Amino acid sequence: VGPFLNRATCVDLNGRHVSWVLSSKDVRLVAPFLSTWTESLVLDNVQRPDVIAELLDIKSAELQNLRHLSLQKSSISDDDLVYAIKALPGLHTLDVSGCMFLRGDFLEALSGLKELEALRLGGCGLHMASYHDEWEVIMRHAGASGRLKELVLLGNVVGDAEVRCLAHVKDMLRYLDLRRCSDVTFEGVYFIARELRGLETLKLGPVFGVDARRGLDEVWKVLRRGGTRRLVNLEVFGMEDGGSDEDAEEDAGGEVDDQCAIALERGLRMVSFMDTNVCWRRLRALQHIEYLNVSRSLPVSVASTGNEFFGAALSYSVIGFHFPRLKTLKASNSLLPWQVLRAVMEGAEGLANLDLGGWEGLRASRLTNASTKVKMMEGFSNALCGLTRLETLRLPGTHLADGHVRAFLAGVPSSTLRVLDLSLNSKLALADLMLDQWPLGALEVLNISNTGVKVRASPELRDPLPLRELLVSGRNVDGDGDVIQHFIDFIRLAPMLTVLHMTDVTSLSNSTLAEILEDPARSSRLQDLSIAGCCSLTPSGLKPLSRLTKLTKLDISRLRQAVTDDNLAAVLRRNTLSELRAFGTDLTSASMEAMLNSKLLHYADVSFCFGMGDDEQCGQLVTQSGSPIKIRLPRGSARLGLFSEGVGTGEGTQQGREGGAGQGGAGRAGRRLNF
Repeated sequence: VGPFLNRATCVDLNGRHVSWVLSSKDVRLVAPFLSTWTESLVLDNVQRPDVIAELLDIKSAELQNLRHLSLQKSSISDDDLVYAIKALPGLHTLDVSGCMFLRGDFLEALSGLKELEALRLGGCGLHMASYHDEWEVIMRHAGASGRLKELVLLGNVVGDAEVRCLAHVKDMLRYLDLRRCSDVTFEGVYFIARELRGLETLKLGPVFGVDARRGLDEVWKVLRRGGTRRLVNLEVFGMEDGGSDEDAEEDAGGEVDDQCAIALERGLRMVSFMDTNVCWRRLRALQHIEYLNVSRSLPVSVASTGNEFFGAALSYSVIGFHFPRLKTLKASNSLLPWQVLRAVMEGAEGLANLDLGGWEGLRASRLTNASTKVKMMEGFSNALCGLTRLETLRLPGTHLADGHVRAFLAGVPSSTLRVLDLSLNSKLALADLMLDQWPLGALEVLNISNTGVKVRASPELRDPLPLRELLVSGRNVDGDGDVIQHFIDFIRLAPMLTVLHMTDVTSLSNSTLAEILEDPARSSRLQDLSIAGCCSLTPSGLKPLSRLTKLTKLDISRLRQAVTDDNLAAVLRRNTLSELRAFGTDLTSASMEAMLNSKLLHYADVSFCFGMGDDEQCGQLVTQSGSPIKIRLPRGSARLGLFSEGVGTGEGTQQGREGGAGQGGAGRAGRRLNF
């Protein structure tokens, strides 16, 4: 294996999967795998500030061909990052997204990366105005090299002055993310539209400096006047459309349609209006879009009319949408009227992915009368049946009733649907339908948890199913002996399962669980298992868990008497588990030590496991072990990220100062609590 890895072009040292990399003494074990062939190095979630510097000290000569370095959500400081940048002058991609300990002192060193093509600083919380001069120097050098194509500044304090510095890279920049950049105003957007004409992806918002109620309308006008004709992906976040649907209709042939026509000429393919109130008639001309996301959004007329929810929405029934290329529609957690949704689905014959999780359009309490309810159910079901190419349908928590689903299950082709999520619909029962009457021919993911649908199949169903993920709850399985036997028979028809969630199934006994898990095909494939709340299990019933050779995620929460230190230790000895949820169990400190000694475990939830002691005792164990594991503690319900000894000088490392433990010199880094 060694000679092969020495020629590998990508080495992944992700702290979530290879936890031993985070130990200082183990860095030298990894170093031999880094060679002149290494082009990409991933050090995400590394919680030791000196790991990168130590790796470079050992293998700096061999890493001169490194082109891509990722440090996402790592605890690296400015000094360590400057050291890495100077040691790797040939980097093409630098990703420090989510590195919250960075202050901005490293920015000056970026001008030394002459071949930089992608710079990702998202979520670092940098105050760019304090480093304006350094930022302008960076952009000037990037413009001279002519290589910078991607720039992500998401979530930093960026103003119009920093946006104007992008004039140095206006001819080569293709991707720009300015979402949640609090100081960007309308002036900055106008500069982007006028100068950055080569942009293909633009993400921005909210934008200040304009009337909050006309933010989206102003952005459309600015983009129309600009020359960004290469724009393919537009994402607007947290803004409002100042015009109403009635205004848009009156302006037909005028400025509104001109805006849509110009957007169409630019070739927009992906449009996202998250947390944005949208004037839907403005989108009618976007006939070439392939992806539309209006999650957490309101149509303008609904937002403006308040309680006239369905009355205002009736005018949508005459809208004619035509999206022949639309493949994906996301409207989760939105108040999109069902008339609008039906019109969009009827105009998108090729729709393949539909996500309506948490959609309020079917809530019966909002309906004004029984005739409207019947009309809604028929229209929604007929629109679903018309989607003959649908592959993914997600409808969790949408207040579905039997009438909404019956016609769809009977009409959708079983050869196309691969993902079906009907969870959290308490009124859904379909009592007289067997599962073999469902479109199971190509279905890979089925989620019916927290519904009244029973897992029942007729004896005639004998062919193996392609299911890879099955999620059920007690309402789907609990009942007499025939119900649980139907469930076992159905499981036998899905030998390819890798994800199996059986939550709050009170009728799940030791023998039933053993019968499900001891199938040789399943024990060698199952990667994610949840038996949380299955209160009929006993300690002996969990013994089959230790025979699951590829298990990476396990949820045994709320099994207070069934989970013991011994059977958990048997599972951890496999060294395959990366995530463990065991809250509300009787585990003790012995299990804590076993978790800290596990090689791959990076997350554990042991809240309300009071046998482990208090939070301070658990914290001391984690500190002494030096493990990078993130733990939700028994009493404080807090996540702990613990950092070992730093390498700073003077006042200690940035991590030590933030943790309140920097005492000069090396500076012990204290605990960081993320709530």
